Amino acid sequence: MPQSVPIEKKAMNSRPALFIASSKESLDVARALQAELLHDVECTIWSQDVFGLSQTSSRSLLKQAQSSDFGAFVFSPDDVSIMRGEVYSAVRDNVIFELGLFAGALGGIERCFMLTPIDGHHVVRLPSDLLGLTTAQYEANRQDKNARAGIGPAALRIRDAIREIGPVARSRPSEARQADSRPQPEASPRGLSDKDCSNILRGWVRTLPAPPNQLTNTVFFDKLDQQLELPSGAAKKLLKEAAEDFDYSVAVEGEKTISFNAPPMIRTSGRRRDIFSGW
Repeated sequence: MPQSVPIEKKAMNSRPALFIASSKESLDVARALQAELLHDVECTIWSQDVFGLSQTSSRSLLKQAQSSDFGAFVFSPDDVSIMRGEVYSAVRDNVIFELGLFAGALGGIERCFMLTPIDGHHVVRLPSDLLGLTTAQYEANRQDKNARAGIGPAALRIRDAIREIGPVARSRPSEARQADSRPQPEASPRGLSDKDCSNILRGWVRTLPAPPNQLTNTVFFDKLDQQLELPSGAAKKLLKEAAEDFDYSVAVEGEKTISFNAPPMIRTSGRRRDIFSGW
């Protein structure tokens, strides 16, 4: 089970914090959700100063996760994928990556809400690992173009879930001072600790398509560090554990490369086991 990153303290009695991720094309949906939750939740959309100057995108997202209680992810048909000769509408990879990162950082998928459109013309194909999870649906193509009305039912479900789950439990000041006096995990020059890197790697593994994929081929540790903006050596140190959390097993491991066997198809009650049950 991955450990969540440390959570920054917020003022008592503040509204729960919700991060909203979407593609650029679906910003209107994200803004409508923010407006509908205005009086109950403190919402921040990815476009609202989340990505700081002189910071990597991964680090900025981790910082946002540390100050959030929940995440909402707009799954809109912005890309296409081809499977067995069929063309499907698909969600942007970066939105899937952010979902995986937040699920790991917040300690579970139950704090992450997925929104899918009701659209008879485009059926969004979800990654296989998300099949079976309930999503909040919104009207994507209303004739009156009223985005807030279209998102209303989804916003109500999210509001109810937030009230039921509650904000992330945070340490009291005395506990925080005690924790600060303990030895801290070693951080990289970029400010990423091993826990940060582990969450990023798990988020990346989570976005991969069904095998064969990059893990079942040859992975170069240094190239993966560069791809995910990790400190040198992070992938070599932490990738194996991240992959094993999703039931991959090592096939061949070298000094600079590694490859994995695909996870077995585990079935429970007639359907594939949800990989997120391990988060």
